[in-house]
Amino acid sequence: MISRIIRSAALVTSAVGVSLAAGPTGAPVAFASGAFPQVLVGEWFNQWGDCANECLNINRGFQFDAAGGYLYGEEHRTTSNEGGLSIGCIDDTKYLEQGAATADGTSLVTNPSSARATHTNNCHPEQDFDRPVSASQSQYQWQVLQIAGGGMQLKVSAGNNSLVYTRQGNAAPPPPPGPSRAFQTLAAPQRLADTRATGHPIATGTSSCFDVAGQKGIPTDAFG
Repeated sequence: MISRIIRSAALVTSAVGVSLAAGPTGAPVAFASGAFPQVLVGEWFNQWGDCANECLNINRGFQFDAAGGYLYGEEHRTTSNEGGLSIGCIDDTKYLEQGAATADGTSLVTNPSSARATHTNNCHPEQDFDRPVSASQSQYQWQVLQIAGGGMQLKVSAGNNSLVYTRQGNAAPPPPPGPSRAFQTLAAPQRLADTRATGHPIATGTSSCFDVAGQKGIPTDAFG
């Protein structure tokens, strides 16, 4: 579930051509109470990039569906080299929240119902977790503001630029790669065989046995 916001553009319903009447730039958009405004349906991103190597800043984004259901996701990824070795240790944390949003007047309120967090580190898999977390403390009130060119932004308030989400339509960002992208299979003769499980390095003090005869040009009757 944690990856739905970045992998499932099919969940987002089109705004079917709904548009806003032109208004002054920076003015809050007012909505009538009742059905969720279809002009808000789609994806809104504070920023979102391909975290192939690392995301020094936190990727954040909303998805709103036609009924007002929403997903909110965050991802933070860093890459480091352990012990001076370029083994590409990737530390990745994701957070996904889902709930229902309502719009009334100039306020858009997101009411979370559940949330989940995951953490992976390909060099320290013992630190990995995937668990539900509390979402009861999170209730956010937003304003939708018109920007130049007829676009929209989602902000805490007109004068607060700490978190700004820009309407992205229905195009999903590329899914972040798994840890395996950091590992490349070396051509012979540098590596005879990859003995690591799922890209994880072999722990200090452990040993592995594997057959070399008949591989990479080694005679099939080789021994020793």
